[in-house]
Amino acid sequence: MTEFKYTPTEDFNKPFTESLGMYPRAHDFTFSILRWLGAWLCFLFIRLQYLVSIEGKIPNDKKLVIVANHQSHLDTWALIAALPYKVRSKLTVLAAADYFYTQNDRAFLATVFCQAVAFNRLNPMELRNWQKIFKETKQGYFLLVLLPFEWN
Repeated sequence: MTEFKYTPTEDFNKPFTESLGMYPRAHDFTFSILRWLGAWLCFLFIRLQYLVSIEGKIPNDKKLVIVANHQSHLDTWALIAALPYKVRSKLTVLAAADYFYTQNDRAFLATVFCQAVAFNRLNPMELRNWQKIFKETKQGYFLLVLLPFEWN
């Protein structure tokens, strides 16, 4: 007779905003469907209003990091809408933890509509952590949208 052993998900006792921002994401059927629907709604919202296109060819790699600067939070939606479904379906957007993951509603919207996870932009070592994650990942697409800044 085999013994049943229950192991809770990694985000079991974490606050809602923290569990939404985790990577890798805990497998949750409800949020997987919501993220899929959110990505399509984002795609349709932008594509029905604007002509969005990509210049050049997207590399056909199993892993890809897209780094872009932006002027508003809608830039992420525009980038998501411009990407083909193959890339969009495996996309992870790194979103500022200090802005998007401090309130439940913002965390939920960023996770569902932008497929975001928390990115601690205040920690200089965070990019190194994501570089390590990227190297260890077998396949996936990561979008890092950087705010433009001025040197004083």
